Amino acid sequence: MEISFNPAVGDAVNVLTPQAFPGTHITPLLFTAQLSATDHSLMVSKGGRVQLWSNLPHDGERNDAWQELDFTDTCGSERRFSDSDIIQLGDNVLPQNHQIKNLHLLILFSPMTSGTQYFSFTYRIVYASGEVTWFGAFGQNGMVSLLPSSSNFLNSLVLEEKWGLDLSRRVQRLEITESTDALQIAKLNNLVDFRIWGLATRNLGKLPCFSWSPVSDDSRLCSCQLMSWPHPLV
Repeated sequence: MEISFNPAVGDAVNVLTPQAFPGTHITPLLFTAQLSATDHSLMVSKGGRVQLWSNLPHDGERNDAWQELDFTDTCGSERRFSDSDIIQLGDNVLPQNHQIKNLHLLILFSPMTSGTQYFSFTYRIVYASGEVTWFGAFGQNGMVSLLPSSSNFLNSLVLEEKWGLDLSRRVQRLEITESTDALQIAKLNNLVDFRIWGLATRNLGKLPCFSWSPVSDDSRLCSCQLMSWPHPLV
């Protein structure tokens, strides 16, 4: 059986994680596996499952214990995130067709600290018989390094006290309920800490920004949201 992984066995990958709201932001990390459709069918007939073996915390876990996580042939939780949110680790994957089978595993990582974090990973196939096929060699695991995008972000941006955290949308939110011609919503103590900021009447998508949306027919009444930093591979 020939199977390839992304990131590959033994690869080292660096990822920038948003630090705007530590402990609340989820970083979706996408692992993929690719094999022939014939090999996949044979593996499934033997009760085989492709797994990630890693100490990466997943879906709200707050420890770095080693665990097994199964790849699947559906995207599943990816639907919760836009394409710009999901970080595909490693190189681009060939598109799936009738001869190629792609398997996916989405790790929902929430930074446990504000500093750099290092995690290891490798891959294996576990069969119903109890047989296990490991990929790679002992002591040659891959590594994912989660790097803070800005170590002094919170010290540089000071929000007014009426801001509140909206966990459902992963943003800081400020409701403006009275008409006003001018309103101070935040202070930037050090402009050089910020690369791109904007005020707009709609969500700017991939840019870190303040976005505005009306909450009534009065255009001066609005909801202001502070979007978090993007998280590119580095």
